[in-house]
Amino acid sequence: MELVEEGGVTFHNYYTVIPPSRKYPSERTFIILPPKGSLAAQKKVFTPAHNTLAADEIAAHIGMFEAQTNDGYYTLGLRAAEIVCGSVAVGREMGAKWDNLIGAGGTGAKQAIQEEEEERIGSKREEEVQKLDRGQVPLTEPIPQDGEGGVADQALRRTTESPPPQQDPRLD
Repeated sequence: MELVEEGGVTFHNYYTVIPPSRKYPSERTFIILPPKGSLAAQKKVFTPAHNTLAADEIAAHIGMFEAQTNDGYYTLGLRAAEIVCGSVAVGREMGAKWDNLIGAGGTGAKQAIQEEEEERIGSKREEEVQKLDRGQVPLTEPIPQDGEGGVADQALRRTTESPPPQQDPRLD
């Protein structure tokens, strides 16, 4: 959210929601949403996209971008287009403010700022390469062992532990 607040980056997440059914009395989704008191929740950047065609959360997630598997596909596209158009408009507005700030003939100032930023990024990149050359590898999170993979692993475990579906004898 820091990039959104300070860097002028647009972030928006549409997540699939399957409506309640007799078997599942509450809505279901494939995402873990941010806490209600978080900045992301306050900014309303996580938006539900309803899909009544999906059989389960994984099917809803995988079929989100196909009209045949998501009856909310076109609505999702229109809503995403609104966000993109709004972001472009904000970007243009910020560009116009930038031009007003440095003046019409301020291309030299723009170029100086851009060159300074490129130099800063280049020196940072060189510093990181030197650390790698010295064997200073950045810390990473360990990859979980098989069977410790969280939600996806639990879903896979459920499918492998359940008996295979019975084929209709009329199909033989």
